Amino acid sequence: MTDVCEILIRNNDIDTIASKLAATGKWEINKLAPEDSYGHDPIQKCDSDFVLKRLEIMNDNEFAYLALWSENSYHIGVDEAPP
Repeated sequence: MTDVCEILIRNNDIDTIASKLAATGKWEINKLAPEDSYGHDPIQKCDSDFVLKRLEIMNDNEFAYLALWSENSYHIGVDEAPP
């Protein structure tokens, strides 16, 4: 299983969802550590609007990170059907 779950979220909801996930105490908004600034952490290369890191992983079936993408960043609308 991958460590990252990527989620597409409507532009007007992404800030609220990210802050509410962080407010649960189970996730934190991932910040670039100085030692990771040279590209050693692959999640730091993610261009999503928010990357949240799970604070405690209980089992191997849980995602370590959530990458939250807005419609603008992902260049697709939530309600658009794929071709």
